[in-house]
Amino acid sequence: MALAGQLRFQHLRTDEIIIFKRWLILHEKEWEQYDFDVHVGVGVEMPEAGEKYSTMYKRLTQKRIDVVAKRPREIMLIEIRPRTDHTALGNLLAYRDLFLRDFKPTEHVGLLVVSDEVSADDRYALEKNGVVVEIV
Repeated sequence: MALAGQLRFQHLRTDEIIIFKRWLILHEKEWEQYDFDVHVGVGVEMPEAGEKYSTMYKRLTQKRIDVVAKRPREIMLIEIRPRTDHTALGNLLAYRDLFLRDFKPTEHVGLLVVSDEVSADDRYALEKNGVVVEIV
């Protein structure tokens, strides 16, 4: 089944799923693999809570990339955002740094925000910092 036919995606809200499905209809076949809700960073540990709860808390406090798309020689970190603003830029830059540190990929790592709307100023700031902006 094509991904665009899925009803749910891990940790994406309904409005984000609608946007992502519109993007998938246009681009799904361009990528070979999609990973969802990819955790990066060390998070915060609470050893005093016991191993089970400390592990759960760590996972909850790690940063989470909405989608990581892969194809030969390229990885794309994808942020799905209704009404994208400049905060997507900070998220994506942090995700890239943590992803590079944690996974040490040899492929080029790009940044993409998929949205239904972005202002001219926010688009300028995103693109100026190497983020691809796709409005669907």
